[in-house]
Amino acid sequence: MRKYHLSYDVISDNNNFDNDFVEKHLTVRETILAILKKMGVQSVSSPCESTIVFTYPNRDFNRTTFATKASKYIYFSLCLVAKHDSEDFEKINKSPNIDDEILQDLWDSIEY
Repeated sequence: MRKYHLSYDVISDNNNFDNDFVEKHLTVRETILAILKKMGVQSVSSPCESTIVFTYPNRDFNRTTFATKASKYIYFSLCLVAKHDSEDFEKINKSPNIDDEILQDLWDSIEY
């Protein structure tokens, strides 16, 4: 099992950071979750709005395929952070404004 850390910014087609941008961010987040789920990701968590930590069952996560699918929506950094989850490797200062339950509900609702 491997854990990855994905940080991203939504690619915006304008400089208007109003409600349209917020709506676009939410839509893109759901799109990224769908891409990850279709690629075989087992679980996700999020300490802040533009980060997803995910678990993949083996060493075969195809970063090139992910980049091809995601790069039209986001600028991102994707890093392997653990090769197994048998030891505690994370230290997270989680935003109090993030409700991980909402992310989990969205993740569970995505079908592929």
